[in-house]
Amino acid sequence: MQLQITQDILSITELKKHTNTILQQVHETKRPVVLTVNGKAEAVLLDASEFEKMSIAFDLIQKLSKAEMDIKTGKTEDADTFFKRFRSEKKNIKLRSRNLLKTILKISGNTLLWIISKLQRNF
Repeated sequence: MQLQITQDILSITELKKHTNTILQQVHETKRPVVLTVNGKAEAVLLDASEFEKMSIAFDLIQKLSKAEMDIKTGKTEDADTFFKRFRSEKKNIKLRSRNLLKTILKISGNTLLWIISKLQRNF
């Protein structure tokens, strides 16, 4: 995605005149186009799939940076401890989810019975 100065820096006026051609260039080359106003860079036009890749890469860099900081500050644990805690939390989540579902079904069942009784009285 190396910028080619002679092809990839264009004025807004050029974009207005040749929108389809410039969009096709961006999609085919996967290179960004720098848009200028009065000779100064104002915006960058980027292929959507390239933008998505860059966003994912940036997100990963942020996560890795946080992980590196955790390592530097000693916020780590050995793998065995982590997996034991993970399994335990996973079981707790499953149990809480199951209990919540039972409660919802019980409430729904009671509500449904109440609605049916009301309907029967009215008909």
